[in-house]
Amino acid sequence: MTYRDAYFEPDAGPTQVPVFQRRELPFGYSLVGPAIIEQADTTAVLYPGHTAVIDSLGNILITIEYGG
Repeated sequence: MTYRDAYFEPDAGPTQVPVFQRRELPFGYSLVGPAIIEQADTTAVLYPGHTAVIDSLGNILITIEYGG
């Protein structure tokens, strides 16, 4: 796994986040942001607090938690 700097807040500095390769994530795999998921034709960015799971069909299901 590699890491990359990403910016999530305009006034904050960079955050070092893990970069996952989509083809390497097995069904049922879950992760919590911040993270980046790369594949040949797109990149998914998980912001802090977002969660993702790879379902049985290979879809990335992202859950976004909204603060109150």
